[in-house]
Amino acid sequence: MERSSHPKEEAGTFELARELVDRVGELAHKEVELARLEGRAELHRGRIAGELGGAAALAGIAAMCCGLIAAVLGLSRVMPGWLAALCGVGIFGVAALLLGERTVKAARSARPDVLIHEATETAAMLKSPPIRARPLGEAET
Repeated sequence: MERSSHPKEEAGTFELARELVDRVGELAHKEVELARLEGRAELHRGRIAGELGGAAALAGIAAMCCGLIAAVLGLSRVMPGWLAALCGVGIFGVAALLLGERTVKAARSARPDVLIHEATETAAMLKSPPIRARPLGEAET
């Protein structure tokens, strides 16, 4: 195959390479925008889950309070009332600590790791110097 020595064809190749680089840059910017929108959607779902979880926790606390009062009243028939109340506080205090620890572990694992990884890769790609197209006849330096 012979190389064409027409400047018009070389300029066309150069322009095509430049357009390719521009389109890759535009694609990267659109990927960042998509990641941003996906992040917002994840935050919205997380907020709704948090609100529902908070409402469930409030109802659970009210139920435990009623249960604690009933347990203390029942135990006060066989032991002093203050000792029955102290037993209830201890039992529910330990339960609260165990559930709190489990909740913290679940919250830590809920991070959107894939989204963070993709956004980091895209940011690194955008920071790297752009690829420069050179005309066909030009040698590498």
